[in-house]
Amino acid sequence: MFHHHHSYRSHHPRKTELSAPVRGHSRVKVVHNVAKGPKVNVVVDGKIALGDVAYKAISDYLKLPSGKHAVAITTTDGSKTLASADVVLSDNKDYTVIAHGDVTDLSSLALLALEDNNSCPARGKAHVRFVHAAAGAPPVDIWANMKAKVFQNVSYGSTGNPTYLPVDAGELTLAVTPAGSTDVVLGPIPVRLSSGKTYSVIASGLVGDSDAPLTALISEDNSCSTVYM
Repeated sequence: MFHHHHSYRSHHPRKTELSAPVRGHSRVKVVHNVAKGPKVNVVVDGKIALGDVAYKAISDYLKLPSGKHAVAITTTDGSKTLASADVVLSDNKDYTVIAHGDVTDLSSLALLALEDNNSCPARGKAHVRFVHAAAGAPPVDIWANMKAKVFQNVSYGSTGNPTYLPVDAGELTLAVTPAGSTDVVLGPIPVRLSSGKTYSVIASGLVGDSDAPLTALISEDNSCSTVYM
């Protein structure tokens, strides 16, 4: 790091601020995906970054300095840490941190940190990422429109391969089956994909639990308003 470079900024402060990404910062969004979990606080480096976050809530992106941060979810009174992790943020990158696990087994609670790719999809396309974060569920396959297997054998705590799938914008249904099976355990879920947007579909809930059934949380991560000439 050549810190003396920062001194050049003062010559063109306005231009630098508008045309260049802010160096030294990253963006992080947090998803509360602990099935049947209580409201939580999201604590970053010992300070509350988000308070009273409910199950299934997806935050906006928070701007944080790049580097290593201690991220934790705690009870809202701060008396108990439910899960924590050190997350290393690279310069000018976006991340999603998903709190997941089964609240009936506190040792299962964990934070999954994913680097987001919010680059703009091609014209008429959307990008879709699938994250398996349904505690206790076996590996799954994901189907589009009940006929095409788009992600295969995705295990708990991981993302589909490829991580981001380019899909035609428009109406789509997604269904989830156990890997290698055609028995639908979740879906069909109607999804409307807009051109130029990037989505994360996060499997949530618990298998066979009527209070917190399997469901999908859909996060719109990016919106590109590219003008095509």
